[in-house]
Amino acid sequence: MVDLETLKKLEGKQTVQTVQDALGFTRQSTINFISSLKKQGYVTTSGGGKQKRIYTFSTKIIRKKKEGMFEILNKYSNEKIYPHFIHEPHFNYKVEHAIIDLIKLEDIRVLVNLLKLFNHVTNWSLLYTLAKENNMRKQVGALYDIARQFTKVKRMPKKTRQLMLNSNDKNNFSRSSNDFKDIENIWGVNIPFNKKDLGVYT
Repeated sequence: MVDLETLKKLEGKQTVQTVQDALGFTRQSTINFISSLKKQGYVTTSGGGKQKRIYTFSTKIIRKKKEGMFEILNKYSNEKIYPHFIHEPHFNYKVEHAIIDLIKLEDIRVLVNLLKLFNHVTNWSLLYTLAKENNMRKQVGALYDIARQFTKVKRMPKKTRQLMLNSNDKNNFSRSSNDFKDIENIWGVNIPFNKKDLGVYT
């Protein structure tokens, strides 16, 4: 049972030390207490690593924010991307959705880092359908081929690959780097980044 008065006392941002001071617990008891409230949905965390971990307490259960494209990208990529806008989907948003939405940004750093996402695709049919709806099948296929050269990926089904190759989608990247002419010729789309941009994979 959650003690509402205790939550009111702690409401807002806290650290382990400030909670410990407020409640008079031992450090381990404080950590256990915070962990229990977090599981119940009354506490969220931020920071960690080199930054001090901050706990935000609420008297109401905090609805967990759904992962958007940038959260999914940063979960798997080697280089963290700090977005210029908030993307918060309101449905069961998956890696397959993120690949399509991230490609649309045409940001070089984003495109380079999303190559990692091909190793976390679980529904190739969904990815194909989304790419088809957005006229991006050739772009997705070309980026997948580059990902195969530089990082671990899950194998795309032959049927899906062939359907992408045979598509007449017109969407294209605005410029070519000239470093991936073989892939550009296969897929009929530009690749906007250079091999040197793929340093995160070396």
